[in-house]
Amino acid sequence: MAVVERAITALSELAELPLDAPERLVWERQRLDEFRSGEREAFAMIYRAYSGLIYARILMPMLGRPSAAEDALADTFERAHAKLASFRLRDRSVFFWLGRIARNRALDMHRRHGVARHREAMLSAHFDRLGIREPDPEA
Repeated sequence: MAVVERAITALSELAELPLDAPERLVWERQRLDEFRSGEREAFAMIYRAYSGLIYARILMPMLGRPSAAEDALADTFERAHAKLASFRLRDRSVFFWLGRIARNRALDMHRRHGVARHREAMLSAHFDRLGIREPDPEA
């Protein structure tokens, strides 16, 4: 139980620090080293430290729907997990790298949604030209 309490205390102290604080960067480097040496809990700590910020500051403003933001958040951390072993932390927080992944994922979702809407409009226009009415889902 003492380990869990220390982890919770560390995360709450981390949340108080600015993203560019040297103490935060040291904490991140330690988690990255632990992750690379096979400690799975290190990635979970990074997730707990940054998932709320990524969701609130990037994904919800870009996507507007909680379900879409949650999907993008899951995909962001899945992609980050796959690439974290080769990620090189320099003098910036890992938050900015995660944020870039999240932003790109949100833009991908917007593009895909726009393409689907365009195809739907084209199909509807084609049906109109042919004189085919859309089926009534209530019938």
